[in-house]
Amino acid sequence: MKKFTLTIILFLICFYLAGCTGKKITPTPAPFPTLAPIPSGTDPSVDRVILSRDKDGKTNTSTFKAEDEEIYLLFEASNLPENTQVRSVWYIQEGEDRENKISEFTMKAGENINSGCFNLSRPSDGWQGDNYKVKLYFNDKMMKNIPFTIELNLNTPEVVSNETPKVPHGTTSFIEGMYEFYLKTDMTYGNKNSKFTVWINDEYVGFLDTDTVVNISSKIRQGENTVAINTSISEELLSPINLTIGTSWRGKEMPLLIHRSQEKGEETVKYKLNIPDTSKINHPSVKEDYNLKLDMTYGTPKTSFNVFINGYQIGIYSKDVTVDITPFIKTGQNEVKIISIVDSELIKPVSLIIGSFRWKRWATVMSHSRKKTGTDTAVYKLTIPDLSRVKKSVTDSTYTLRTDMTFGSDRTQFDVSINNMQIGIFNQSTSVDVSHYLKTGRNLIDITSDIEEDLPKDVILTIGIEKHGGWSTLMNYARRLKGKDKASYEIVVQGESLAMMPTDQCTMKVDMTFHKEGTAFTIYINGILAGTFETDTSIDVTGFFNKGANEIKIVSQIPSDLVSDVKVSIGAYRNGKWATLLSHGKSRKGNYTDVYNVMVK
Repeated sequence: MKKFTLTIILFLICFYLAGCTGKKITPTPAPFPTLAPIPSGTDPSVDRVILSRDKDGKTNTSTFKAEDEEIYLLFEASNLPENTQVRSVWYIQEGEDRENKISEFTMKAGENINSGCFNLSRPSDGWQGDNYKVKLYFNDKMMKNIPFTIELNLNTPEVVSNETPKVPHGTTSFIEGMYEFYLKTDMTYGNKNSKFTVWINDEYVGFLDTDTVVNISSKIRQGENTVAINTSISEELLSPINLTIGTSWRGKEMPLLIHRSQEKGEETVKYKLNIPDTSKINHPSVKEDYNLKLDMTYGTPKTSFNVFINGYQIGIYSKDVTVDITPFIKTGQNEVKIISIVDSELIKPVSLIIGSFRWKRWATVMSHSRKKTGTDTAVYKLTIPDLSRVKKSVTDSTYTLRTDMTFGSDRTQFDVSINNMQIGIFNQSTSVDVSHYLKTGRNLIDITSDIEEDLPKDVILTIGIEKHGGWSTLMNYARRLKGKDKASYEIVVQGESLAMMPTDQCTMKVDMTFHKEGTAFTIYINGILAGTFETDTSIDVTGFFNKGANEIKIVSQIPSDLVSDVKVSIGAYRNGKWATLLSHGKSRKGNYTDVYNVMVK
């Protein structure tokens, strides 16, 4: 099914629509487009409904053009009970009796909110049919079934327009400004004495004790804004009450501040919100969409991340949220600054990740987490490659980078590059497909690690192959002790020529059972660095070998005499049995270099 985007816009955000306002604060509504009223009674009824090309309802039509970006449904109702679920379901008509649902969205209405606006956005590959319909429901009762058509003009020659063309998706020129702002409260778990009182730029906004949506566009300005929120809770709540300030921007709802409260008492918290002049963003564009995702499951209501990208404040968040940050990301180096506040030690970390879908799979490019009490500022240098220049994967196998950060602390991280292209900065366990960054032959893996304190167990980074349902480790890097470190590895990707490839599936095993700190093997196969190993490891090294004779060089570092040997073995399974091709062991203090010749079939 083609992907359609459906966005809901409350009328208090759509300035020109009839008044749909929050309790306690009632802006004066603009007149709704003139339509013959539908008689209403004591039951909920639809008074007016239209389809339009614009959110202010200037055009009332049932016929749209192929180039129309949005289709709006605007409605007014009467006698809606509080918390009525108003739902729009959109269909494409396939034949007389068959309709295919393409999108659905729901808003809460009733009490003082009796009008609204839904909109369906044109998919990236265009409208896919002529005949459509949208059904409007109040709770589970269908109130309106509205057919409409889209004239695709498949046989009409393209008309050359003198208008300024729209900027293609992914560019950062001519980004629209942020002009429409809302304040929304979720008082689901509050009691009758729970309330928020809000001031913006020292101007009183309102006293809010129920679920409320307020248009605050006239109170928010470009640049720095101060937001003061006084919370009064008469007894501790089962779950927090929430207040969100956000913007309706680029056809999406973008939260800028999420404030939560749960504990008994009264307090006032002040925030600084810097609203960027987004119309001036003009930097090298990215080719894919980037999202900021927060997991605040284990945080307290006062745990928060304040996020800045390339000098623009994205928002202050204390709750799970996903934000489209594409316009703020540029090709090349980006600076991500995160101010973390943790008011008490957490059971598990709260986390933030930035990533995108690359080659149909989610790819994390940066992760950040905090668990310990305190306030700190972290700055990351994140280089985003021009993915249009990344060639098609050279192999049918899937090469995956995995990090296991289970025993890491707040500031434990790996910064990883492949062939001088930054893959990401990782503070959490993750898995990333790196197949497209590899080339036939030798590939350089650079890792910079930062361990803020000695860890109880290793944090680990591996690269391996997923093929035929199995996993083969090609590279393994582990750290446990405090300090910074840089390491380089090479992995070999075979080309299409099979002439020199061995039939043996070769595995190297490192046994460090009796090691002491500083014990390590550095191993070269046919002059190529296979890696430096300080922990038990088993990796597939087939790619380093040729048929026939192969040279293995092992540099051993033994800082003091050991109880028993630490060992390296290389072997292959032949006829279902393990065949050892090389065995190497050391236990006496010293630095050694040994060279072996190994025959491979």
